[in-house]
Amino acid sequence: VIWLKESCVMCGICSSVCPSHAFYIKPLEMKVEFEPEKCIGCEECLKVCPYNAIRLKLI
Repeated sequence: VIWLKESCVMCGICSSVCPSHAFYIKPLEMKVEFEPEKCIGCEECLKVCPYNAIRLKLI
């Protein structure tokens, strides 16, 4: 999964569906962060992002 931070509006929907907590909201800043090493590739975030800020990386 690739996160296009410049397209993200920090709505946090991705963090609410991410089972591995690769997407999460930083409490103090209230901004979305992404830790790709935690990503399990389930694509749930991709399905729910209304701003197309998450893409699938083809290997």
